[in-house]
Amino acid sequence: MRGKLYGVSVGPGDPELLTLKAVRVIEGADVLAVPDAGKGASRRSALNIIANHIFSQEILDCPMPMTHDQAALDAAHEGVAGLLASRLDAGRTVAFVTLGDAGIYSSLYYIVDLMRERGYEIEIVPGIPSFCAAAARMRRPLCEGAERLLIVPAANCGEGEIDRTLDVPANKVFMKVGRRLPELREALERRGLTEDAALAVDVGLTSERIEPDLSQVDEETSYFSLVLLRDGANCSGAPGGSYEHEPEEAPASAVQGAHEYPFVTHRDCPYFPCHEGVPADEFNCLFCYCPLYTLGPDCGGNFTYNAHGYKDCTACAMPHRGDAGTKLVKLHFAQLAELARHGADA
Repeated sequence: MRGKLYGVSVGPGDPELLTLKAVRVIEGADVLAVPDAGKGASRRSALNIIANHIFSQEILDCPMPMTHDQAALDAAHEGVAGLLASRLDAGRTVAFVTLGDAGIYSSLYYIVDLMRERGYEIEIVPGIPSFCAAAARMRRPLCEGAERLLIVPAANCGEGEIDRTLDVPANKVFMKVGRRLPELREALERRGLTEDAALAVDVGLTSERIEPDLSQVDEETSYFSLVLLRDGANCSGAPGGSYEHEPEEAPASAVQGAHEYPFVTHRDCPYFPCHEGVPADEFNCLFCYCPLYTLGPDCGGNFTYNAHGYKDCTACAMPHRGDAGTKLVKLHFAQLAELARHGADA
């Protein structure tokens, strides 16, 4: 009987982000097929991620060159398909490991299509993509409410395409930024969006670097780099909504779909804005007097306790973003009301 081929997503780099299913498949496989881009970088990354789960499995190098030469790519994919077929025809189980998630700009599916045409049994194991890991590392959402998310392969954008992409009403993930970073940064600067964009390099690896403010970064970066852009205020919130970029001097209300929040922004305060990571136009100063403080450890914020045992909310920007604090107060209102009632009784 023929063996089964698994396409196993192993996440962006941190071995702890392997799924339980990925571990089970990798440890149970006879052969571990590892893509090699030629310089060994992708091979080493994949092997390092799964190192603790390699026992007696055969390691099968699969040449996957990084080139735009379609003929060379087709030949490489056919060659890899032949290597896999030789193991599968011998009845061996093969786990082909791929970084991130197999469904997001992975070379795996070129191989899957060839193997499917040849009649082999295939199963794909999903994984955590790099941009989800980066967003978690930064403690910032990719999208909220009616916001959309657009994933852009920056390395493959044609002339002027990055600019046109920024006009799309959505939060955005620019993957494979690399040499295109200066171009992207300039485009963001023209729109006043650099402070809303963050750079993540080599997420989950020992060389990981996080730059929460792209206005401070202008050099080229590595291939495994991505930029997260929070541009949700430009979403219309309804499918099919249109958007046109407004000049910088236009008021926020002139942008279609701009939100209006019930909060106070005190721009003349000498400390404004007093927390990093919150866009100035969404900064809610009211929550310097946060009613959620009274909930102690149940407030949900990023607080610490100081040497005197009091909560220190210096690092907590959560309730300062737009109407997030208002929503949290509504969510916990019953608890807050009960605390207030006990205070009155006392």
